[in-house]
Amino acid sequence: MTKPGQYPIIVEMTWRYYNLGTAEGGRQPVAGSGSSEPVQPLTFDVESHVISIGVRIPLQRY
Repeated sequence: MTKPGQYPIIVEMTWRYYNLGTAEGGRQPVAGSGSSEPVQPLTFDVESHVISIGVRIPLQRY
């Protein structure tokens, strides 16, 4: 605690890691001649790192 009349300044840092898996589409030949090559599906891996730094300065102390 700080002395009465002095406001504390709070510095926070957080690290968040998200791994939501992989999303993948299907492969189907285009209709028509039957000799069509499959289309490359939509594929992506959802993984993220987030670092947040914050400074909190209270306006009043109770």
